Amino acid sequence: MSQVKIEPESVQPRGSDEPQTRLLSEREQEMMRDLKVAAEEKHVPYINWDVIVPTLTMDSAQGLFKRIYHVQGNDNLVIQNFKEMDRESFEQRVREVACLLKLRGLEGVGQIQSVIDDGKDRLVGLSMTKYSHTLKAYATNARRHPSPCQKLSIIRDMVTALSEIHDAGLAHRDLSEVNIMIDEDPVKKLEDNTPRPVVRVIDFGKSVFVRPEEVKRWSMKETISDEELVLLPLVVLTPDHGYKLYRSIMTLPRTKYDHTPLPPVDPLAEDVYSLGVLIWRTFSGKSPWNGAIEDDLKTIRYLVKSDEQIKFQLEREIAGKRSRELLLKCLTASPANRWTASQLKDWLNRPEVCTELVREFETLGGGRKRMRKNLD
Repeated sequence: MSQVKIEPESVQPRGSDEPQTRLLSEREQEMMRDLKVAAEEKHVPYINWDVIVPTLTMDSAQGLFKRIYHVQGNDNLVIQNFKEMDRESFEQRVREVACLLKLRGLEGVGQIQSVIDDGKDRLVGLSMTKYSHTLKAYATNARRHPSPCQKLSIIRDMVTALSEIHDAGLAHRDLSEVNIMIDEDPVKKLEDNTPRPVVRVIDFGKSVFVRPEEVKRWSMKETISDEELVLLPLVVLTPDHGYKLYRSIMTLPRTKYDHTPLPPVDPLAEDVYSLGVLIWRTFSGKSPWNGAIEDDLKTIRYLVKSDEQIKFQLEREIAGKRSRELLLKCLTASPANRWTASQLKDWLNRPEVCTELVREFETLGGGRKRMRKNLD
């Protein structure tokens, strides 16, 4: 990625849409105090934005709500600067940092290294450990496809990471091939003598807590009704317009203008659905749903509208009995029929399952279709 050197005075620590003089409400101030407590508990320091600005270079790749920077002379850090911190976005940004602090130390999660403020108790951003490749880049490397053992290792690590995230009382809500990072262990090798991939889940900007005490702690609402808390882990969401190929029929919008609140949705089960698409993408090296276009809502909704339709599609597209079995544990229209991440982890720990999946991945090669009679 190309980088541009920046001057301190050229960088604003928040978007220009918000006056720098906006006063935090009492509730916002309380949340900021709680965030400092959480950071202290995890030994994550606070850093003043003005101190680090002279060391930064801007990355050409920017997120919708974040600017991405690198630190001169330090290839191990990425700085995320929040583009806006108005009242509407405040809760989401604070919750993102709170989620990363909660998950700090978990092996399969990207590690927060500092919280960044403006010296006036205003949240500006955070720093993270830098990782080498997105899953998208790693799994579709034209020069060298991951080996079957590497594919299985990535899949097992993604499942384990999601299981740990869910056990911590969080739902990610934005799993995709660009939010999974991959490094290769410089020492450890797999059974086929290839480097062991190391998985890290990143970008918790859409994450939600699913336990009552943390929902209350990280909400802008002064009080949350018992009716809302008793629904947990179900939450009320609007249709998800991002990464539509990773969304189940439960959260897919009906049109590009659809923002009507949905009936209560289980975000943990929706994570498992997204995980199924990631697994499919990892072992096949191809886009799911027969190459459906991301913005073709009509086609995607048709392909995933029912468990029967999904099973029909997988029978057509996936050669390999165990591979189809794995996907069918994740990709269902009904969330009640999906396995949990913990159940998937236990299933993938069975030696016979791993052996059969590697055999199928070997037959598939770099995602090329083979006659099903070779596998079944």
